Amino acid sequence: MIIVFLLSGLRKLRIFTFIFSIFIIFGLSIYFPESKNRMVDDTFKQLNLDNVFIHEGIEETNENSSKKDRQRNTEKDEGYVDFWADIKSQQNRILAFSPHHELTYNLALKIFKDNMIFGIGPKMFREVCTYEKYFIQYGCTSHPHNTYIQLLTETGLIGFLFVFITFIYISIIYTKKFLSNFINIKKIDDNIILFLAPLFITLWPIVPSGN
Repeated sequence: MIIVFLLSGLRKLRIFTFIFSIFIIFGLSIYFPESKNRMVDDTFKQLNLDNVFIHEGIEETNENSSKKDRQRNTEKDEGYVDFWADIKSQQNRILAFSPHHELTYNLALKIFKDNMIFGIGPKMFREVCTYEKYFIQYGCTSHPHNTYIQLLTETGLIGFLFVFITFIYISIIYTKKFLSNFINIKKIDDNIILFLAPLFITLWPIVPSGN
């Protein structure tokens, strides 16, 4: 999206190829339904959109989803699958990526509230999440699975602000680049846009992340 809409040269060609690619992906998802089920349908269910927007057949959907989860997660504890289904059925809102992610985020933010300035220390989440004071079933993992929540939990506001300000700074540069197409402001070189793109993508906040 950054390349398509922010770079100056060949914009019409890039937009055309972008739209053409979407049609190809849509066609492949019809031709290979297994991929669609894994990438689209499962995401829809993990976000709890089936409960939020589908009012008929919710119980049947949850039951079928639970059966599929058991088949695809035979190596996991069956109690986890049941717990996963219970979390979904009790909520009438969009979840943060999945029930498991939301449990982990809630646990991490509980820790952050008690350690707001300096956090608990890098790579300490896996230890502190086991404390009885914070423990949430199936919420304790090796790390919080989100860059900013991990920074808040393990390095506090001090560590978080360094990274967040960097992201805001890049966002301002990209906003200026976009607005330069419509108003008379100083244009930003395309090389800068490309150079910053990997960092911007890595720091994008609305996505699960590694450790």
